[in-house]
Amino acid sequence: MSHFKDDELMILFFLFSTFFSLSLIPLGIIIKVSAGYFFGFWCGATISLLSILTGSCLSFLISKKFLKDYFLKKFPKTSNRIKEIMNKNSFLTVLRVRLFPFFPFQISNYILGCFDSISLLNFIMASFLGLIPATIFYSYIGSEVSSLEHQPLSYNQYFFLFLILTSIFLLTFIPKLIKKK
Repeated sequence: MSHFKDDELMILFFLFSTFFSLSLIPLGIIIKVSAGYFFGFWCGATISLLSILTGSCLSFLISKKFLKDYFLKKFPKTSNRIKEIMNKNSFLTVLRVRLFPFFPFQISNYILGCFDSISLLNFIMASFLGLIPATIFYSYIGSEVSSLEHQPLSYNQYFFLFLILTSIFLLTFIPKLIKKK
């Protein structure tokens, strides 16, 4: 990839990340870590946050326009329960969904778009705030892995990598195990 300029690579990465945020392929963690690895901590966090937020908004709008009626008719009980929750405070509900990812991220974008009580502005603000912690965490991991690549690892760095990988594993699989119970 050395034939790409940094700006071109950032644009390609942004478009790639936005596309995968639209799809149902769960690559959010990989996108965030990769952004930190390739572009550094702050730039990587910014690119991944903006691209994932852009993809989320597009998913939300697609759902509002094309999937809302289908979802509400196909899942009436679930829809009614979600409507009750959303009518209390849609901003906080979206924020909770983002901060506590027990539900698959891309699917939540499409489901949240099915409810009129969530405005696009509330969706954007709550998603932005809710995505910041994980984005910073994973971008930091990527930037650290990139910096470790150019030097021999000490015992502390091996332990740090072990903690990072364990955290990724726990954040990825524990919600799935809890959901099954």
